[in-house]
Amino acid sequence: MRWIIAFTLGIMVQAYSQSGDCTIFRNGKFKIESEVSGTSYIERKGNKQIETDVRSQMKIELKVKWIDECTYILSFGRVLKNPENTTFPEDFVIKVAIVEVHNNYYVQESTSEFFDGAIRSKVLKLD
Repeated sequence: MRWIIAFTLGIMVQAYSQSGDCTIFRNGKFKIESEVSGTSYIERKGNKQIETDVRSQMKIELKVKWIDECTYILSFGRVLKNPENTTFPEDFVIKVAIVEVHNNYYVQESTSEFFDGAIRSKVLKLD
């Protein structure tokens, strides 16, 4: 019986450590690497996020709206730098769900009407 209780508690502790406190990632500097979009650097403060794509050097400002502790919406703000003159839809919206929380990174799943399915990526906290 003790083995079952210890096993159950171990699973609960592991589940909590993965779902943890998402609020520690609301602000800060981050690096995201995605198979789909490559590497980007992010600076998020309050309701604003600035994202720079390493490959294209495009830099955009996004509006951040937190829905709950671990889910937020990113919507287009403005283009800050666009050396390749890439077009960017002004009605662009992404829903981001933080699905795992670790000490210095989290795993997110992003969805949007602009792409099929969910994109899962690891986001490393830099500061």
